Amino acid sequence: MFCPFYFKISLFDKVARFILNIDEPQGTELRETKGPPRFTVKIDENLSSSNVKIDEQRIGQHRMTFLISGNGKALANSQLIQDKAYFEVKVIKPGNIGIGVSKNTKNHLNEGVGQDQESWGVLFTSRDGPSIYKVAQGTVIGCLFDQSDVPAMISFTKDDRPIDGAKVSGMKGSVVPAISVSGGAEIEVIFDSQLLEYNPPSGFSPIIFSQNFMF
Repeated sequence: MFCPFYFKISLFDKVARFILNIDEPQGTELRETKGPPRFTVKIDENLSSSNVKIDEQRIGQHRMTFLISGNGKALANSQLIQDKAYFEVKVIKPGNIGIGVSKNTKNHLNEGVGQDQESWGVLFTSRDGPSIYKVAQGTVIGCLFDQSDVPAMISFTKDDRPIDGAKVSGMKGSVVPAISVSGGAEIEVIFDSQLLEYNPPSGFSPIIFSQNFMF
């Protein structure tokens, strides 16, 4: 006897398996997935300056961080939809490092984060650099995006300690994580909750993936 309810459940199961990248069960066991999850927060090469080099550093089968060098801006592939989001940037080589958020646009990719009207952030530099916010090799900068209230705000931590005065507001509408490098800077960008150097501050959590749209 045909059962519409069973048909809907079966169809939903197949769609869910496709979205989550899970193979069909063989007997009573599920085989391991063949590749990384389809929905992973990462630096988007299509939304990064051609002068920026992006190297995916895989840790285990499905986890990764991103080594960034060169000159220009690089954006992530996920809109920030949660109230309080957190990600980290680890300094490999000091230089000029911009960290913050940006409109999801290909405009201004050769400029630093916070140096145009469609991105907001703070510049971190080496000891002899122009910014008051100094970093060294091994420094871990935490970026905290808070849109639980108006206006939305970005603040930062340095090696798990809040940075006084390093706050930016004024962003409007949907934004994505953004970083920029110049002056010989090399950084590692970390989105994966299992690879963060520090636990997110109270109330914040690693970025939840959300489909990116041009806006």
